[in-house]
Amino acid sequence: MRGKKSTAAEVEMRTAKVAELLIDGWCRARICEYARETARWDVSDAQVDRYMAKARAHPGRLLP
Repeated sequence: MRGKKSTAAEVEMRTAKVAELLIDGWCRARICEYARETARWDVSDAQVDRYMAKARAHPGRLLP
């Protein structure tokens, strides 16, 4: 994280968005680029990795 801590609602929204991108077949690099440039989440690639892990572990979701 580069600044303030994200709220629980922000984390859930970002995790849901990452889950959608994974379902659409996006690779890690493209998701990291999206987080940086399009969504402007101001998070590290490592944080995106945590969002991806959470999205994959979420019950009821079929992810790659």
